[in-house]
Amino acid sequence: MLHVRRAIRIVALALVSLLGYVPLLVVSVLPADSSIRLRTQSLVLMLWSRAVCRIIGLERDVIGQAPTETGVFVANHLSYVDIVLIASEMRTAFVAKSDVRHWPLVGHLVTIAGTVYVDRQRHRSLPVANASIRARLAADTSVVVFAEGSSTAGESVLPFRPSLLQMAAEFDYPVNHGYLSYRIDTAADNEARTADQICWWGDAGFAAHILNLLALPGFAARLVFGDAPLRGTDRKQLAEQLHSAVDAQLGKYRWNFEA
Repeated sequence: MLHVRRAIRIVALALVSLLGYVPLLVVSVLPADSSIRLRTQSLVLMLWSRAVCRIIGLERDVIGQAPTETGVFVANHLSYVDIVLIASEMRTAFVAKSDVRHWPLVGHLVTIAGTVYVDRQRHRSLPVANASIRARLAADTSVVVFAEGSSTAGESVLPFRPSLLQMAAEFDYPVNHGYLSYRIDTAADNEARTADQICWWGDAGFAAHILNLLALPGFAARLVFGDAPLRGTDRKQLAEQLHSAVDAQLGKYRWNFEA
């Protein structure tokens, strides 16, 4: 049964990815900073993400309202599932580490959908990434930044790195924040299962992890949107304020596995 479920989902993911690829390919002939191209990318990513949530059995528990004003959105980072969870609720582009482009099945799609890549081994990539972030914000497209710099198992929120908040600080864009978490089941012993099978962190291989995830009957995700955006011209101070806000959301909204 597990193999059948996984196979059906892989086929379904391939089909919806192909449907999403066509309009993205059409607008890819436009300049990289074209507002039509960027807005189309964010819309297709939203529709694709909603379809993916249904295919993989992701039940969303959304608290608060997604931001409507263009700006930067900062959240904690647990898994590649974070992308479809957030994109299913808001039109946006993402900032991601450069190896995401090589992920099987979804890597090329999220690349052509307008993802901004940062190479952690090359500090010179940061100014290029910030310029791409600026272009998306100028085209009325919000940008999601996972400011921890790495995914975790969710026990805590790592300190936020201020470097990718440069454009928000320099041009006074609002920075919204959110908190996300996952749960396979309510039983207490499933907290560890969630950390291993949904969260993708440490040395876990991508292919094996996603194949295991696709075999699960389903799981739940909680996405909490903050009440109001933050602004600031000091990116370090802004990063600290955002970290405190997300950490407070973790304390308030983290799943109770014994409920």
